[in-house]
Amino acid sequence: MALVGISQPATLLIGTAIAMALPAGRAGMGNPGAHGLSEVRYAMTSAANSNGSAFGGLMSNTGFYNTLLAIIMLLGRYLPALALGPLAEALH
Repeated sequence: MALVGISQPATLLIGTAIAMALPAGRAGMGNPGAHGLSEVRYAMTSAANSNGSAFGGLMSNTGFYNTLLAIIMLLGRYLPALALGPLAEALH
């Protein structure tokens, strides 16, 4: 049950870490420093919640961000549902 609660925060934080660790992720930031980090984190949060919006400064229409945000969106949407499967089976 705890996996359901931490799946989306873990997904968006891992996505943010990947974007910050790779040069292609840092290249998309429109602003340096903390504001650039919040641009990336907002994009990951929005993707994990199946919205898909981003701050205006983030250049997210690149192959790197399109792929990463799509993966984050899929994980954010389906990982909680997959985690609830064993719980539903236990209650059956």
